Amino acid sequence: MSELKDERSAIIREATAFSAASYLFQLISVLRGFAIAWFLGPAMYGVWNIFKTFLETGNYIAAGSSQAVARELPFNKARGDDQLNALYTRSTIGLCLLVSILLAVVALVFSGFEFAAGYRLEIRIAALAFVLNALHLYVPNQLKGEKKIYLLSVYYIVYASLNCVLGLLLMLVWGIAGLLLGMMAANLVLFAWLVRGKHLSSKPMLRWDTSRLLIGIGFPVLLVAVAPKLMASLDKLVIFWLLDSTATGYYSMAVFLSETINYIPLALATVLFPRLMYQKGKGADLSQMGYLYDKPMVLLSWLIPVLLGLLVLNIGVVIQYALPDYLPAVPVLQILVAGLFFNVIWSVPRGLLVVFDRQRIFVAAIPLFLFLGTLLNVLAIVMGYGIIGVACASVLFYFVVALTANLYALRILNKTPAQVRRTLLGIHIPFVYGLVGLALVHYLLHADSVLWQSFIRSVAYLVFCVPLVVYVDRKLQLFSSLRQALSAKT
Repeated sequence: MSELKDERSAIIREATAFSAASYLFQLISVLRGFAIAWFLGPAMYGVWNIFKTFLETGNYIAAGSSQAVARELPFNKARGDDQLNALYTRSTIGLCLLVSILLAVVALVFSGFEFAAGYRLEIRIAALAFVLNALHLYVPNQLKGEKKIYLLSVYYIVYASLNCVLGLLLMLVWGIAGLLLGMMAANLVLFAWLVRGKHLSSKPMLRWDTSRLLIGIGFPVLLVAVAPKLMASLDKLVIFWLLDSTATGYYSMAVFLSETINYIPLALATVLFPRLMYQKGKGADLSQMGYLYDKPMVLLSWLIPVLLGLLVLNIGVVIQYALPDYLPAVPVLQILVAGLFFNVIWSVPRGLLVVFDRQRIFVAAIPLFLFLGTLLNVLAIVMGYGIIGVACASVLFYFVVALTANLYALRILNKTPAQVRRTLLGIHIPFVYGLVGLALVHYLLHADSVLWQSFIRSVAYLVFCVPLVVYVDRKLQLFSSLRQALSAKT
């Protein structure tokens, strides 16, 4: 019993530390994003987001082997197989380097064509940045798998700080090219630090048999994890193709700000997942761990609407005063923030499906959902609904994916049909409750000052949401557990 209590305290402490680091990372990223958007303007900001989309594909180039590393390292550690873990990490780094270099060469060739002349320098710098960014996107998977949560927290903060300072300074001189150079410099500094501290291997290798094994394990995990990001990237590309770079800039700003709330489920998943895989490696009966679904789901589905509502009520004021050129993005942002509820609650069943090795169902389902989501995006624009229609189509995508994941996870946990209905109802009631609260404060509370109106609406909404917070505390003893964990000796 004492061991279980210590483990729970450690989970709370690590989740709290990682949450704080993640939100500091996100705060720095938001400030950096505001500065970039203000300096570049909507049109060039849309172009910058196309470059960002290219760089973010570095998360996919190893076809899931990086995600397999995060899954397999704690499992092998529990079985005492450190040598196998070293093989996995070195071969995955080698695969990332090989594929990213090949794609960088393709980008360099692409920059030589006439239609790329307007951004030739930026494309060539982005090709080099792509290789470093691919390694940067791999690192958190290894640190998470090794349960180095505090080191991962420091990594995020230092990267955000360096990328912000160096990128913004160089942007003032070279624009988008400067942002790319700043990103490269931040990556190089951090890689040197990790290699010096022996947290990252300096001897990558290529082992095709090992890579094939890891891809087989990790590709479904990758597909499940990146589906929301892929949908957002497809949104931007469809808007850029059918509308223009300015509309892409508006939509990109909305997506960027709406992702802030995702760091709560990210913190829970980062801390819980390696522990679950470690217990699996020790032979624990995971089929009896239904509480690992029920309790996190209560926490997220009943508390997230409070945060989402506050964002919806206040983000318009922030945009109005900080980035007035992006005011057309506010309705899109509010839709995406509301729909982010479904993306957040997807994180719990997604993690369980990976632990139970049932994630392969999404290999067929996710591409189908992405195709349908993209088709809805195109139809929304063709029918004249613009970026607001694209946002609504994306929310529908998140809802369908989240519902599918929850239904499948509940089936794995052997819930009866009545329990399934009760659980799904309990998940979605807080969302509807939050929407009702937003509607009430929007139509009933008005003031002459925009700032004062935002303040009184926020206070009223918080009061309206007190029952949600009380319910969570009654079910989980959240605040008392947090106080005990943070006051306990490490």
